[in-house]
Order: sequence, then C-alpha cells, then structure tokens
Amino acid sequence: MDVYTAGYMAGPGSNRPDWRHDLEHCLLPNLDNIRWLHPGVPPGEEPGAGSADMFFPRDILQIRHCDMMFAYLDLSIARCLGACGEIGFAYGLGIPIIMVDCSAGVRSLDFQRKMATAVFHTLEEGAEALRFSAMGMPL
Repeated sequence: MDVYTAGYMAGPGSNRPDWRHDLEHCLLPNLDNIRWLHPGVPPGEEPGAGSADMFFPRDILQIRHCDMMFAYLDLSIARCLGACGEIGFAYGLGIPIIMVDCSAGVRSLDFQRKMATAVFHTLEEGAEALRFSAMGMPL
C-alpha cells in the first residue's frame, strides 16, 4: 500500500518534532506492506526552504499515485496550509484519508475533518487505523 504523508515538514535541520519518524516507529515491525510517499525535502535543503516550483509538482504526482493519505495537523507547531490543500486534492480524487488532528478545538480545520475518512487525536490511534488498512481491511 502506498501511503502519502501530509503534514508539516520536519527532520534534519528542523527544530520541529519529526512526526513521520514517530509514525513509522509506531508501526514497527509491520512495515512490509507500506511504501511511504513523503513529500520530503530535497537533499541539502532545510525544511520550509525550497521553491514551490519544485515541491508542488512532486507532491501532486505522489498524491495521484497513493492508495491512502495519512495527514498530521498540529497548528501549535505549523500552519499546515500545504497539508490542508493536499487533503482537499486527495479528497477530490477519492483517496481515503486518515487524519490525526492535534488541534481539535480549532474550528478552521472543520473542512478538513469533514474530508477525512477517519479522524484521530493521537499519532498512535492514527497508526493503528493505518495498520488495520495495510492488512487489507477497508477503513
């Protein structure tokens, strides 16, 4: 199963928690049937840097080819504007979306919550739903 991860960028050079790494850790050791499609940061660039001319087409191609989207939204860390757009695009394509909403009291995410197939409030809960789907069970 190809899973696109939508959410703020983190990793080397960032002071933000790396939720993608934590997600993969939650799913150990059962990762054999998941291929991650991370938006990623080109080598040598720091998260948040770079041109939309480069990352937008790459992200759109990956979303078009994914089987499921895993979205992580935490407005206390980042605005998640790109992730919100990615959620809308995936929804329009009919791609199932697991959303982890760490900003439950924020009404401006109501639209994205409606687009999600399932909404959870912790990474661990979202990971469990993804594990279930990766076993071939519909969400």
